[in-house]
Amino acid sequence: MKSDEERNQEHQRYARRLAKLEAQSAAAFDRRRRYQEQGIGSRVVGIKRAQRVDNSRRVLSILVPFLIIMLLALYIVSPLSKIKKIQVTGNQDLSAAKVESAAQIKKGALIWRVLFQQKKLEQTAQKANPQVKTLKVSLTGPQSIKIKVTEYPIIGVIEHNGVNQLLIGNGRLTPVKNRSISNFVRYAGFEHHEKIMQQTARQIGRLPAAIRGGISEVTFAPTTSDTKRLRIYMNDGNEILVRSDNLNQKMRYYPSIASKMKANGVVDLQYGAFSYSYGTKDE
Repeated sequence: MKSDEERNQEHQRYARRLAKLEAQSAAAFDRRRRYQEQGIGSRVVGIKRAQRVDNSRRVLSILVPFLIIMLLALYIVSPLSKIKKIQVTGNQDLSAAKVESAAQIKKGALIWRVLFQQKKLEQTAQKANPQVKTLKVSLTGPQSIKIKVTEYPIIGVIEHNGVNQLLIGNGRLTPVKNRSISNFVRYAGFEHHEKIMQQTARQIGRLPAAIRGGISEVTFAPTTSDTKRLRIYMNDGNEILVRSDNLNQKMRYYPSIASKMKANGVVDLQYGAFSYSYGTKDE
């Protein structure tokens, strides 16, 4: 049997070993606690950072649109939004003032209204002046715009309801006013034939300027066999017989045919394309 002294020594060894184990366990627990505290702190810092970023984005999402709206409002009411310079291009017969007046565009008008209502401005101009074919507005500077216009040509003068009027290439009429009509192509024989007159005008209005410029007079001369026949007198001394519904197509052959004619005569473009000298064939 072990003596009391031996048992006492053994008991002390167990006590020391137990104390060492408890110290190691306490140290391990303390390390785990510190690690957990550090992890929680890092997560808290990350959460706070994410919250700050999110808050900043929310503020910007409200502030930026507000600033844009405010700047636009200030621009609209400021002199910077008013037209200061107008340039008109593409006009041939119409003056720049007439184009501006037809479209109701003038200096001091709001640029944004002009730019965002182009279709309406074009329709306004077309209604106010029948010579306006198309009208486009573009911005050329902070306070300057360009109006590009295309016109229907004035193709001649016609007596309508006892009054001389200018005939436009879209079939519409406009007053002569203070113009000399001596150099305009004369249109005759269209009384009570307004549809034929409009058809003829639209056809001639589409002709190349070189051919159109060679016309001296256009007369409606129907026959029993051809109710749409026109007789066109040219400046070079020739006559052309052609129908009002295919004039634009057929007249394009005229320069080639005329260049081969040995003497002045008639160019018949009604159903074919041939020519003959005056007096050699009944018309």
